Amino acid sequence: MILPIHKAGETRATARQESDMNIGSTLAVNGNGAEATPQNPDTFAASAHQPIIVTTSWDDGDPHDLQIARMLADCRLAGTFYIPIKGHHRSARMDRAGMLSLDAQGFEIGAHGVSHPNLPQCDAAQLVREVETCKQRLEDDLSKELSMFAYPNGRHNSNVIASVRRAGFVGARTTAMLARELIFDPFRMPTSVQAFPHSQLDYLKNFLTSGDFRRNWSHLTRLPRARRGWSWRCVCLTRS
Repeated sequence: MILPIHKAGETRATARQESDMNIGSTLAVNGNGAEATPQNPDTFAASAHQPIIVTTSWDDGDPHDLQIARMLADCRLAGTFYIPIKGHHRSARMDRAGMLSLDAQGFEIGAHGVSHPNLPQCDAAQLVREVETCKQRLEDDLSKELSMFAYPNGRHNSNVIASVRRAGFVGARTTAMLARELIFDPFRMPTSVQAFPHSQLDYLKNFLTSGDFRRNWSHLTRLPRARRGWSWRCVCLTRS
């Protein structure tokens, strides 16, 4: 079973692995390139022969992400850290030494824009700056190519996706929740669990915009009444 965990406010093996896994609408679930095809979610989760993969990603480049990296390393978990050029809401942003430390520990760095804007509201010139300039500057700092992008606040449209493709990224993560399928558009990569106390309205919006009402209704109605706190913890329970 694949259980992506996203910190809102962030899923997978490293994003490099993730991007490779999703090319051709297939998903490799282990390091040797084996592929998994969609199965019934209940039988897939229950199978003793399926690997359990917990993947994580973390947005906004907060300096405290270095502490998260240490905890992930202690638990032998991979993570992708999506870092903007400027700190979100003028907050501190991890410096180059911090990014190099993450890279040296084997964590992947992904791009997250320059100033964390609503990308669908940007004009063509702004999109180039937010997507291409961000990629170039991070690559200069790390002396390596970046392959993954995370849309600020998950906001994207066809123009934004086209810009991300032109910049040379091979995939991009959204903030769509409760995903369980193994096949998805690599430029609309969803999450399963988000470590954030979302409101009922957030889950309702996700339900209405997901496009698969029958599947999501089935997931939500399976939550026992005692667990319907709509927190990420109760979603974790339904995925175990």
